[in-house]
Amino acid sequence: MLYVICGIVFFLILLFVIIFLHFKKKYKFYLSKVSEANNNIEIIIEKKVEILLKIAQIIDKDKVKELEEFKGKNLTDHQCYIELNSIGNKLLKDTDDEEYESNMKLENLINRFDDNECDLKGVLKYYNDNAVEINNYRHKFPSNIVALFLNFKELDIYKIEKRESFAILSK
Repeated sequence: MLYVICGIVFFLILLFVIIFLHFKKKYKFYLSKVSEANNNIEIIIEKKVEILLKIAQIIDKDKVKELEEFKGKNLTDHQCYIELNSIGNKLLKDTDDEEYESNMKLENLINRFDDNECDLKGVLKYYNDNAVEINNYRHKFPSNIVALFLNFKELDIYKIEKRESFAILSK
């Protein structure tokens, strides 16, 4: 009888260890994907700042100072994304003036900015998809026990904003 009880206890412990290792592996997999996305977000945000600096040098010298100050700030990627969207929207709104309509250099920069935005939205979606998976695992049994033991925190989700179109179409 004692052997049966010991066998059952051993089996339950073994089962718990297997489940624990399985979900730990899943967490590590999704965390590596989130880490990769964070690295890509940082790179794309740096490129976005550089493009906006070049646009600001053409449009508004005051914005150059604002962007230089922004580069000196120590912000999280989420805060950078939000603040850069605000600065970028203000700056691009000014590019729709007629005086800049024939500026090819500015047009090329805006095209690069649009490509950068497209890349950034793709990476943000990739990040959000994996962060949602991690957050879902944190709320489901038995993976929530693994999250508790390994002290995994819930991840923030980016709110992906659509850029306003400022160009007025004429008939």
